[in-house]
Amino acid sequence: MHKIALTLYLVFSSVLLIAQSGNYNRLMTTAGSASVASIVKDDSTNYYLCGDINYQAGLFMKTDSLSNIIWSKKYDIGSMFSTEIKFRHLLALADSSYLLCGSVFNPSTNREDGLVVKVNQYGDTIWSRRTEIPNSSLIFNSVSISKEHGFYLYGNVITIAIPSQHFALKMDSIGNAIWSNIYSTNFQTNTARCIYATPDSGAILVGTSINSLGNLGGASLIKLEKTGQVEWSNYYSNGTFETGEDLALLSDGYLCLFNSLFGTTLAKIDQSGFITKDTSIDHFSNNQTGGEKTSRLILLADSSVVLLTGTDMEGNISMLDPSWNLIWSRYVRMRCYDVLESNEKELHIIGGGPLFGVSQPIPDIHYLDQEIGIVHTDSLGTTVNCLFNKNAFMFSDSISTSALSTTVVPSGQTNSVVVLSSMIGGLSTNNCVTVYGGIGEHNSIHTLKVSPNPTSGSFVIENIFSEKVSVALYTILFDKIVSTESSEENIKIDLSNYPAGIYLAQLISSNGKSGFSKVIKE
Repeated sequence: MHKIALTLYLVFSSVLLIAQSGNYNRLMTTAGSASVASIVKDDSTNYYLCGDINYQAGLFMKTDSLSNIIWSKKYDIGSMFSTEIKFRHLLALADSSYLLCGSVFNPSTNREDGLVVKVNQYGDTIWSRRTEIPNSSLIFNSVSISKEHGFYLYGNVITIAIPSQHFALKMDSIGNAIWSNIYSTNFQTNTARCIYATPDSGAILVGTSINSLGNLGGASLIKLEKTGQVEWSNYYSNGTFETGEDLALLSDGYLCLFNSLFGTTLAKIDQSGFITKDTSIDHFSNNQTGGEKTSRLILLADSSVVLLTGTDMEGNISMLDPSWNLIWSRYVRMRCYDVLESNEKELHIIGGGPLFGVSQPIPDIHYLDQEIGIVHTDSLGTTVNCLFNKNAFMFSDSISTSALSTTVVPSGQTNSVVVLSSMIGGLSTNNCVTVYGGIGEHNSIHTLKVSPNPTSGSFVIENIFSEKVSVALYTILFDKIVSTESSEENIKIDLSNYPAGIYLAQLISSNGKSGFSKVIKE
């Protein structure tokens, strides 16, 4: 049995900020990088978040109803070797404890192992387990409570021969493994997203199964019996790259969220795995930033649906009525990872970055330094300066259902992990996550008028300050490619010699006022 010593630190000090009731936003930074992946709410008004610090240590933090930090801790390995920990999902349990899952780097094998940690309401470890698969890396992405009050875990097994395979593990309530299986499919690349326990004591896995070229396969659902055997498995595609993102349980089936090149698809699937209804939503320019997407779905008490989609630099949040008609849609200037309903239709959104708050000037930004963004909306999807109306529309889609060939291979060894603790500190917090680049906190921020946008070459910025301004244009990596001054009413910039992608235009007036706009080059 291999044992790993983890060290638990206090990483963020509590910072109190004034916020408006009903809606607010936060930007949290630390030395280096900090990111969050999952959020839950306790029985009162507090929130718990998990993620990682500097890509190396697990992060678990508690905030109050206004996202003021009560405490925050990081989980590290007591070793001289590089031993990264990343938490990817978080559960609130009935006994006021919490379960975190993710991965830990094992220096003895030079691979990642699956990690599960149960902590009390103060972040102190109750027990923790590490799952190792010989000659493979294992990453847990999702956890769910089983009907027997144990846990289902879902992740990816990665080997040299096969890019990734589905993996599921069932534990009892104290972390002992009941069974664990690798689920090999007829596709080379399999991505795990979410697992949910089902009323029949089984579970359903939501993910993606595609070939090495990415042109065959699609979103995958694998329905498991309580023994871990496959009841049925299907993949779903509309002819483009379709990914499985999230799911909500219905009395007569499942409400599923898929992503594709065309937009975000909502599909109702019966208990046998067949689609009975589907529709899609296009968030205009939602796919423009490129990079990996993350999406979440929550089903509200009145059967309204909340859809959250995030790319590398931006996110979208939409509310649909029970018939899937669009009520409102908003654009969030951060990569969105998770969302929950805090009060009646008030939404609490967490995201990652880099985020650029009002205290950070663009030239000083370190692109790889991740930051934490929190946006709290009212029931109409509005908040303090941080969300913008989105030009979204619904459209019909056609998704086909195909059988997914799945082979079950028993695998995995689960061992105990020893956890130690000590304390450190340090965090700075700003008010807003809306601005890609920043100015002083007390100066004014404006949205520029740019046309045409998107553009195939030149575009014009309206000089909203009606005076001589400094003009700058940045790439998505924040390399400055244009730096000039102009007094013109309409300032022309030529992008003909630059590649297609996302750019950021900035005007700065003589008294420090600043305006920004995202520019899309087709």
